[in-house]
Amino acid sequence: MASVGMVERVDGTAKNQKVILRMGAPDDLLVVNSTFSVAVGDCVAVAPPGSVVGDSVVEQPRLLDEVLLGWTPNPVANCAVKLNNLVPGDSVPSERPEKEGVDSLYATKVKLTKEEKAAIKAEKAK
Repeated sequence: MASVGMVERVDGTAKNQKVILRMGAPDDLLVVNSTFSVAVGDCVAVAPPGSVVGDSVVEQPRLLDEVLLGWTPNPVANCAVKLNNLVPGDSVPSERPEKEGVDSLYATKVKLTKEEKAAIKAEKAK
């Protein structure tokens, strides 16, 4: 598990973001991510270099989802596994946690319509 320390857009790309992960080790890990939505402070599942995921040795640090962890995937969750009850440096559980706390396991963002975005923008401008 690692804590997200920084999230920054990669220049010239629409989706890529640089994510700095803190694992409690002396050095932070840098992940270039285009798949998952993460925010500063999230505690996410990560495979550091040298880890084995499936049959492959990880060369670059990468965020993990349920499929990569070998858990039975949640069909509506296409996101990094976030377990905010663990601390950076903890091992990821070998099985998906039971129902207790599962709602907080996944952070998904609701897509807003243009009208909703305009209303939020107008509210902030007041």
